[in-house]
This record gives sequence, C-alpha cells and structure tokens, in this order.
Amino acid sequence: MTAVATRPETEQAQQDPRDPDVRLEQLLDPESIEPLHPRDSSGMYAVRGRIDGTRVI
Repeated sequence: MTAVATRPETEQAQQDPRDPDVRLEQLLDPESIEPLHPRDSSGMYAVRGRIDGTRVI
C-alpha cells in the first residue's frame, strides 16, 4: 500500500506572484481594472483603473 499526501487546495489555487494580474490587483482599487486589449503572450499588458480613487493607465 502506498500513502500519497495531497496538497491543500489553497496551495493548488495559489497564483504566481509575478503574474501581472496578481500584481495589478494589489496595486489598483478593487473592481477597477479594465484591460485596454486582450491579454496575449507578447509580454505587454495595458490596463486602466484607479489607485485611491484616482484614474490611472
């Protein structure tokens, strides 16, 4: 018989902290992120949103 340990769900669902979405969610006000174009593999991701209520791009 082999015992297999499973990871807790929180670790499996954890996102890479380098991901632009994760970083932008930490920087911008909640629910204010609006992508300016669809996300692709180019390395460029532009959004608009708010920081402390002030509009930013």
